[in-house]
Amino acid sequence: MIYHIKLQKGETWKPQGLKRGSYKVLNGQAWVTYVGVEKDFVMSDGEYLPATQIGMVVEALEDLTLEIQTIEFRLEALSF
Repeated sequence: MIYHIKLQKGETWKPQGLKRGSYKVLNGQAWVTYVGVEKDFVMSDGEYLPATQIGMVVEALEDLTLEIQTIEFRLEALSF
């Protein structure tokens, strides 16, 4: 699934239950921090967020669009 998150400058987003996948800045600039991690990140157009930690917080440093492409696995019954 692909999702787009749009934030206005100064808005924050704290995703609940991060799923495996890619988190990319389509346009704008974001400040990203994680609970329990000392290093913060500033991400710009085309960069991928390191979105593997629990407790991520994103703040839009300017109008921002994020693209989130989740990886979802389905197990289907096999018939023989």
